[in-house]
Amino acid sequence: MLVLALPGDAAAPGSLGRLLTVAREHGEPLALTLRQINHGAAISERSAAVPGPGAVIAEREAAAGIPDPFGVGQGEVFVCENPAVLEAAARHLGPSCPPLICVEGHLSAAARALLRALRERGARFRYHGDFDWGGVRIADSVLALTGAAPWRYTARDYLDAVDRGHGTPLNTGEPCDAPWDPHLRAAICARAVRVEEEHVLAELLADLGGHRST
Repeated sequence: MLVLALPGDAAAPGSLGRLLTVAREHGEPLALTLRQINHGAAISERSAAVPGPGAVIAEREAAAGIPDPFGVGQGEVFVCENPAVLEAAARHLGPSCPPLICVEGHLSAAARALLRALRERGARFRYHGDFDWGGVRIADSVLALTGAAPWRYTARDYLDAVDRGHGTPLNTGEPCDAPWDPHLRAAICARAVRVEEEHVLAELLADLGGHRST
């Protein structure tokens, strides 16, 4: 499995697109990260073959005994569901963005390895995803794995977004509970609106810019 890490100059035009293309050519699931990494020997050796400013890291390297390869330690890590958030953060915040990981629509083996490695080093996580049934299930997996706190991902946040006119009709997917918020399922069922991360990008970027953690 592969992990993509974007270094501090990730805001360079087109850099994220080039890295995504390179990684997808490997045919492996990805976890995408935005944050400077500390290159250990194993990582540097692999990154030399990758065009652009990033590095491709194998799952075994993310989970191996490289001392804090992501420079996070016991700090806070933001996690999102969709690459659009990562792209916007790279474009608008660049190297000032706090640690940000994108699971790209599912919790792949690569994402699990990266999150587990960070968790074992003491990182604290905040998670945001789409407000739909698939998104709730992904969130449940991430929160169960990492002990993450919801990041603008509660019934109140959902209702605020819908009341501001965000979202599209939701008529697919099987309803499911959200263990971190017993009111979220009922709220989504009542409104029947899907609120994707792209609908609330401005709020997410504001949080990242100010390192909001609730």
